[in-house]
Amino acid sequence: MRTALAFIGITLLWLLTGGSLCAQPNTLPLEFEHIQEQQGLSHNLMGAILRDRNGFLWLGTIDGLNRFDGTHFTVFKSGLTGKQSLSNNRVHSLCEDKRGYIWIGTRRGINYVDPATQQITRIDSVNGRRLSVCYSIVCDRRGDVWFSDGGIGLVCYRVKTGRYDLYPVSSTDPKMLTAHITRNGLLEDPYRNGLWMTTPEGLHYLDTGTNTFYSHRHNPGALPVFTKHSTSALAMDGSRLIFSDNEAQAIRVFDARTRRLQQAIRLTATRNREPFPVGTIFIDRNHNFWVSSWSFTLFFIEGGTGKATEFFHDEAVKTSVAANFFWDAWQHPDGSIWLATMNGLSITNPERTFYTIYDLKRFDPTINDYFGISSMAADGDTWWLTTPKYLMRFNRITNQFERYLLPVQEENNYTPNLPQVIRDPVRNRLFIRFWRQIVTFDMTRKTFSPFRIPESMLKPDGDTWLSYMDVQGPYLWLYGTFMAGLRYDLQRHTWEKIPIPKPAEHFHITWAAADRQGTYWLNGFPNGFYRLNTSRNRFELHTRNPLPDYYKRCRSFMIDRQNAFWLPADGAGLARYIPASDTFRLWGAKEGVDPNNYGMGSIDEAGQVWVPFYNRFWVFSPQKKHARSFTLQINESEYQYANNLIKLPDGNILASLKGYLVAFMPGRYGKPMPAPQVLINSVSPPDTSYMVGNRTKEMALSVDENTFTIDYSVITPHPIHKYRFKLDGYDDNWREAGRKTMAGYTKIPGGTYTFRVKAIDDDTGTAEATLKIVVDTEFYKKTWFKLLLLLAVAGLTLAFLHYRTQQTAKLHHLQMQATRLERDKTDIQYQNLINHLNPHFLFNSLTSLNSLIVNEPRQASRFLQKLSAIYRYILQNKEKETVSVEHELSFVRHYIDLQQSRFEDGLHITLDVPAGCLTRGVVPVTLQNLLENAIKHNTIEDEKPLYIRVYADGDYLCVENSLQKKHFVETSNKQGLDSLKTLYGYLSDKPVRILDGPDTFTVMVPFL
Repeated sequence: MRTALAFIGITLLWLLTGGSLCAQPNTLPLEFEHIQEQQGLSHNLMGAILRDRNGFLWLGTIDGLNRFDGTHFTVFKSGLTGKQSLSNNRVHSLCEDKRGYIWIGTRRGINYVDPATQQITRIDSVNGRRLSVCYSIVCDRRGDVWFSDGGIGLVCYRVKTGRYDLYPVSSTDPKMLTAHITRNGLLEDPYRNGLWMTTPEGLHYLDTGTNTFYSHRHNPGALPVFTKHSTSALAMDGSRLIFSDNEAQAIRVFDARTRRLQQAIRLTATRNREPFPVGTIFIDRNHNFWVSSWSFTLFFIEGGTGKATEFFHDEAVKTSVAANFFWDAWQHPDGSIWLATMNGLSITNPERTFYTIYDLKRFDPTINDYFGISSMAADGDTWWLTTPKYLMRFNRITNQFERYLLPVQEENNYTPNLPQVIRDPVRNRLFIRFWRQIVTFDMTRKTFSPFRIPESMLKPDGDTWLSYMDVQGPYLWLYGTFMAGLRYDLQRHTWEKIPIPKPAEHFHITWAAADRQGTYWLNGFPNGFYRLNTSRNRFELHTRNPLPDYYKRCRSFMIDRQNAFWLPADGAGLARYIPASDTFRLWGAKEGVDPNNYGMGSIDEAGQVWVPFYNRFWVFSPQKKHARSFTLQINESEYQYANNLIKLPDGNILASLKGYLVAFMPGRYGKPMPAPQVLINSVSPPDTSYMVGNRTKEMALSVDENTFTIDYSVITPHPIHKYRFKLDGYDDNWREAGRKTMAGYTKIPGGTYTFRVKAIDDDTGTAEATLKIVVDTEFYKKTWFKLLLLLAVAGLTLAFLHYRTQQTAKLHHLQMQATRLERDKTDIQYQNLINHLNPHFLFNSLTSLNSLIVNEPRQASRFLQKLSAIYRYILQNKEKETVSVEHELSFVRHYIDLQQSRFEDGLHITLDVPAGCLTRGVVPVTLQNLLENAIKHNTIEDEKPLYIRVYADGDYLCVENSLQKKHFVETSNKQGLDSLKTLYGYLSDKPVRILDGPDTFTVMVPFL
């Protein structure tokens, strides 16, 4: 109950204060970076963080679940249509099972998401009981999922069988759970099949083999860890179980393997707050504890010593932790710690922290007046500083700050490096230079005293000002308008004036330093470098070659171990001067050095040159001939100051940034970091997005999705990587993307491609991330369609060739038919002519004509006319293939008249062809031949006349005669009807039909 009330109180306090509380500045030397809503996080109030097996981060907030690849967020929420809808937006806990599914504990039940399909499955009830809030969830090594429930107690989901086992809270059964599990209070035992739990009634252990709980009520082994104390915040460190004993006001360490308590760590808060109960304990890989208390107090506990250091959120310091409470944490492979706070992600790296920031404004806000800190001098862990008004003393160990009003108050609105302080190496005092005078400060008595310069050393006209002060060995050096170096012996207290020859107009000394051999050098602007000739006791101009233009922008210089001079050249870059060869060289943006730099630099023990430009720094490596840079998140909009760098006795570098001091540890800077994993997050055609999951082997896109973007990134606290990518099968070469984390492609042809991407940091590349992408092809470009088209073309070609062959054969056949037709036609005409020239026909016709001439001359004339009409018709139509039935009937009437004049009543011929058939066609002389054939083959007598009928039957012209066959026909060759059938076979698809009945004989020829 006490734990629950404390949590409710803290939550209300958080809501009332807007998510943060004002606090003392950090005492922990860490700098935090932040990822919050402005970067895309769904909400700043976070509850859980998990890294999955593919390297993606899953971030639980009170307003949804986020998948994060280092740049891009994919958000899952409740109330969404489709498969990405959670049961509730408040996400309290996360775990990943053996299948790669992400399990989510929410305010209303649990969910799990399949990253491959983005499908979310919601579980709102188990075994008929509705689920409530789930604060803790664990995916064990056997594949089962365990989670706490505010209404039931503990629930196990057996993934293989789909069964739920319930472990309800019982106040009577000592072998059951005695109280509800606190948040962050459920962990799997790494050595046994069991679970550890924290509750308001003490620590519990569940033996999952026997389903037996052990606690203060059931403790057969009398383990000291089981007491009826309110507990919370479980963590594992190897075999060590760490939890908060809130009643004992201690963080306890219990060895789960030996079953013994090892340690009890006490915490003390500095802001009149109780550090207990504890909400979260996170153990990093160096065995350090990161502790978050429900009283909004944060602690860092060193793993080796158990020393606890409190750290705070400070509204005035952007680099402080984002909030005074975190629910969960994760450690990046590079060692950085990611805290899921109530104000977003806060990221720091204690392993790679190479500087400590000291905000002196909190001691004295006036330090930001004018140019802020103008100069520095170190005395062990005590640093002496000057501003235009004060001399200040700061001890970095004790955080003790003192200030002393300077006895000289000069108007200084244009020189940021005045006053200048320097330490006397002989006596326990400081020298402080102003424009026109120097004072000393006794560091023991804390008193100022004037420091007199002999009048003989100064300009006769009295217009003397001091441009620079330096200490080398036992000497104090002063430079100014007196065109010489004034040397003061700190041991003998004597003065000496060392001439500087050939001074130019506006000449002044800007800097001085000694090299490794002890040679003393001056930068005498604008002439060049001067060297002290000790044998002649004078300075001599060393630079003989013409000076480069950028030298005019050089003031300070540093000398490395090889006696090379390094000069920050404002607006140009970093210059190097080698006295031995009297040569200059400049490095600029191409080598990573920003041409903009201002102030003095320093050289570390490794020979690297440190150059500042306000809150940004470049570290140039002479070996690599390249610079790396970083930016401090302080004074981001403040530029009225000058940087000062001094090298400390321990090899560190101290820098001033107006009201801040920054102590750099160069040995930690630039250490090789493990190559980060490049993550391919999603493939996004227009209007949709496909998330890349743990089982995504390839991404299939339709024809309409051939324009798409691919999101990729690395998860790192410092977005300094540059990217290059390539789509194999489309890109010929790698594309340089800079720091852009998206690749775009337009109208990609259908096919199979492989997308490859890698990150580059200082020429060190990461392993490639790859994704197979299959873009569907338009059907007319697919192989099967091309094969089908090829087969169709081949088929059409073969069909055409076959058709041509058939047509050629048919043409040949028709030509042959035509030939035969002509021959048959000729034969028929010839036969017809023969028939008509048959002696019997001619004799009979002439006999009849003779009889008519004697008896009926007029009738004979008509007979002769008809006979001539018959032969005229035959001759006129011998070239024609067809004639109309009408013409054929007109012709055949002449023939009938001739035959009837011969046979009189013995022959009866009837023409019964309807008018609709008169326009149809027949072969010329067809009817005459058929009538002649009937007359020829049948007997004709008056007593037994021959009846012939000509009529139409459908598509046929029919000639029917009564059947009274002759036994012998003199002129028959038996080929007349066969020739007729052959002729009509060429001209019509319908055959000539012959019907030989018992009483009639019918020949049916088709109309043409």
